[in-house]
Amino acid sequence: MPKWSLQKITTAWIKGESPTIWFLAIIYFIAGVPGGYVMWYRPLYRAMRSDSAIKFGLFFLVYLVSSFMF
Repeated sequence: MPKWSLQKITTAWIKGESPTIWFLAIIYFIAGVPGGYVMWYRPLYRAMRSDSAIKFGLFFLVYLVSSFMF
């Protein structure tokens, strides 16, 4: 979790926001870091390692679709 994000969430919690925001950020961090590795970095590394045009195309297709969804 970036330092800036952690500071902002903690500040909002201290100012009276619900602690739910802090717990959701922790859950997002715990699920997001391994998810980012599995869904983004590993497929891109595999495509670059094998120099496969199909794997590159699949990676960028998934990247574009997920960019427009979120």
